[in-house]
Amino acid sequence: MTGIITHLFKTDIRRLLLPTATLLTLLFATGCWQDVEVPDEGYVPGIPWLVGSTLIKLAPFGYEKAEYFIQGTAKSYTTPEPRSSDGKWDVTVEDEADFRTRIVVYRPTDPAKFNGTVIIEWLNVSGGTEASSEWIMAHTELMRSGYAWVGVSAQKGGIEGGGVNVISISLRLKKLNPKRYGTLFHPGDKYAYDIFNQAAKAVTQPGHFNPLGELQLERAIASGESQSADHLLTYINALALQEKVFDGYYVHSRVHGSMTLQPEQRERDFSERETVYVRDDIDVPVLIFQTESDLAVLGADADSQPDSDMIRTWEVAGTAHADRYVGNVGLTDKGDNPAVAAVVETRYAVPIVVKCPNPVNSGPQHFIEQLDSYRSTPATGGAFYAGPGGWRIGEGSIRQCAGRHPYPLCGCAHCHLVR
Repeated sequence: MTGIITHLFKTDIRRLLLPTATLLTLLFATGCWQDVEVPDEGYVPGIPWLVGSTLIKLAPFGYEKAEYFIQGTAKSYTTPEPRSSDGKWDVTVEDEADFRTRIVVYRPTDPAKFNGTVIIEWLNVSGGTEASSEWIMAHTELMRSGYAWVGVSAQKGGIEGGGVNVISISLRLKKLNPKRYGTLFHPGDKYAYDIFNQAAKAVTQPGHFNPLGELQLERAIASGESQSADHLLTYINALALQEKVFDGYYVHSRVHGSMTLQPEQRERDFSERETVYVRDDIDVPVLIFQTESDLAVLGADADSQPDSDMIRTWEVAGTAHADRYVGNVGLTDKGDNPAVAAVVETRYAVPIVVKCPNPVNSGPQHFIEQLDSYRSTPATGGAFYAGPGGWRIGEGSIRQCAGRHPYPLCGCAHCHLVR
């Protein structure tokens, strides 16, 4: 019996140490301490720092990574009237402030492989550092199908620190690598909407540098997950119609309501918010992808709206706001290992860092997230397909639950799929 216990203990330790060792290797491999000449704007030599991303090498898949600094003057916005639930907000400029941020680019090295679509993701800062939630979830599909991906440092927390951190750590860029990122500056999250907007324009309407290089861009889709989806929904309702930067939007795991235009004055609890829908006069496709815990735990069921030609909601039973894939196995998934689909009972949402009181969700959210079915084109008038009829969660979900917990990283109300 002692031998069995020892074997299990060692096995569990190895499972934890492997991602940790990989992360430590990444610290050196990324060149985060390289002494490089940093420009005020444009291409930054060396390898970008993005700790919340996949740990696999991109070259074997025909991809490369690059980083660009973007600077300018960003606007903040306000609404003369209280925000309405229908999302049809008239906004006015409140003030302006200078900024310098960065974008990270993962792109095909061969222009012939590029499918014409770039996913521009609002990087998530809930974990105390920037994370590319969409890239982690969908990277195997994105690389198979020839997408380009751009991550935008839109929020102050990723650069300067502060903000809402689910995990009580702060790995902000200027602390991680002051030599590389010390010249970045962010005036505050009320400017984040226009910072994201201007970063996207640097990709879709390039000036003296082109973050996509020789790739021929046909369409750009904005994406954001969780806290980023919260901001992206506000961007859609406030700025999408007037800016017309994107050909579509992918809102992944929104919570109840949406972020204010003055995020520094955010509500203490999202349950105190008013219901907010995507404005129904939007003129490009919006796909809302919702896990079960987004609806049942994070309150977004109150914000569900009917499908239309331009708005579709896909609710996926048995899945979690954040699951084992995005915090663990997805970081090293090369798309060739069936074991990533296994139902594994573990309480570690993030190895060593976050341990939950119940098993973490192993629902196959990443397999369902097929962005290739969401490509809008001018030729089709922006029409798109968002799953079989826009699936909605109903009765009889196949899962086991062990009660609820307010921490979304700990699974879908502690649900996991059963065999």
